Amino acid sequence: MKTAVLLMGFGGPGRPEDVEPFMRRMMGDRPLPPGRMDEIKKRYDLIGGKSPLLDITKKQARALEEALNTGNDGYRVYVGMLNWHPFIAEVLGTILEENPDRLVALSLNPYFTMASTGRYFAELERSLQGLGSPVEPIEIRSYCDEPLFIDALSETVYEGLCGVDEALREDTDVVFTAHNIPAEMVDTGDPYADQVRETVHKVARQSGLDRWHLAWQSSGKTGKWLEPDVDGIIEKLSIEGRRSILVVPAGFVSDHIETLYDLDIKVKEKTESMGMKYQRAPSLNVRSSFINALAQTVHKHIA
Repeated sequence: MKTAVLLMGFGGPGRPEDVEPFMRRMMGDRPLPPGRMDEIKKRYDLIGGKSPLLDITKKQARALEEALNTGNDGYRVYVGMLNWHPFIAEVLGTILEENPDRLVALSLNPYFTMASTGRYFAELERSLQGLGSPVEPIEIRSYCDEPLFIDALSETVYEGLCGVDEALREDTDVVFTAHNIPAEMVDTGDPYADQVRETVHKVARQSGLDRWHLAWQSSGKTGKWLEPDVDGIIEKLSIEGRRSILVVPAGFVSDHIETLYDLDIKVKEKTESMGMKYQRAPSLNVRSSFINALAQTVHKHIA
């Protein structure tokens, strides 16, 4: 039986010249404030001029395909993005031409939220209808409760702590971060925040952490967002006289602008300006335990 697995993600500019059209597509009809586009371009310049997201996702797809085909050669894994090439609709066309027996659609966001995951699946359904396809995909909308996923995040905590100066290791606070969402989304039933909290609790317990915190990052400029944000946590720890923090980007599975700029540049600057040492745990990227978590998730949903 031939199984197509579609990994769906947010997307990101793969070249410096893609930054502006990517942002305009992402914003839709919402205008950017004056000077905002130049500011965003500068951020990308600081991390190499582009996002590594697509390259990493392609590597994840190849690794997942290899893991799924252990003892079975019926799986093929594809990558489709919401906001930039390769678009979900384009990739679906390619998949359907190959006439698979079943289609598995897997969001690369481990947690479900209408802000991203919901939009991926809405685009999936719209695209399938537009292509006139009768295929009923097996939808994987979250996998944050997969034990192998907890294992993978716990590995990154351990490796991050190993990177802290030994003299500071016992005096290091672990700060888990995830992308913020408007508070009103939680008020209307979005499960994202609860899923993140539950996952972080499991990882902290499995890692044997005594001092840890959950902070929301990359908040919007207007409206009410979830608290505490990462800046607030850093300020609190500084006031308490803490000397070192380890940031764990538990809300993301790949390096991109929100880890490489928001954390490694902005949060690092703020941390060091307040007299504390900054260390970040590695992102999951193509870590074998994370790939195994995805493979296990796919097998469970098919079964």
